[in-house]
Amino acid sequence: MKKIFYVLTLLIGGLFFTNSVNAQIVESGIKEAVEEEIAYFGNSANFENEQTFNAYQEYVNKMKGADLSNYSESDEKVNIYIFRGKSCWHCLDEISWLSTQVKEYGKYFNIRTYEVWGNKDNNKLMSTVAKSLGETASGVPFTVIGKKTYSGFSEATGTSMINEVKEQFENSDRYDIKNDINLTDGTLKNGEEKKSSSTVMIVLVSIIVIAGIALIVYISKSK
Repeated sequence: MKKIFYVLTLLIGGLFFTNSVNAQIVESGIKEAVEEEIAYFGNSANFENEQTFNAYQEYVNKMKGADLSNYSESDEKVNIYIFRGKSCWHCLDEISWLSTQVKEYGKYFNIRTYEVWGNKDNNKLMSTVAKSLGETASGVPFTVIGKKTYSGFSEATGTSMINEVKEQFENSDRYDIKNDINLTDGTLKNGEEKKSSSTVMIVLVSIIVIAGIALIVYISKSK
């Protein structure tokens, strides 16, 4: 009887655990992204030698000197979505460059970033976003503005991004990926992704239930 009670406890616990598995998508704004980049690239302990560390300080100093004091977000602005990786210097280049543009052009955009190397749910969101736009996110930074995507970064790319933002800012009928994708859990709003997730959940619950029943029957017969 004690064995059966133990199995039932594990079964119920498994069901609760399965039901509690949710996407842990983490979004950072420009201020948080700048702080995160400075914390990593501004710490010499993260690099093998001083020469490598010093190579990144130009970008760190850009971010430290950027004026973000008047930056604020609003629904009227165009969203810039940046998928980036911790320790990715191309991502550092983009974040540092954009931070210097906030004072002049921040009135046009919101910056929303997602770290994808250390967060599998952010990585999955990047793939979902890219697929929804008919693209493949093969690396970072991967940036999305409306239906336009940018892979990698250079100042020429940055200038193109600002021009795209300004153009979309004047368009009252502009597109945003949040129209089709729930950015808090990465599901598609048309229900396809939710249906897929529900199917996986049903399969997991079924396996747990069947395994639990089989184990209870086995214990009962072995007495």
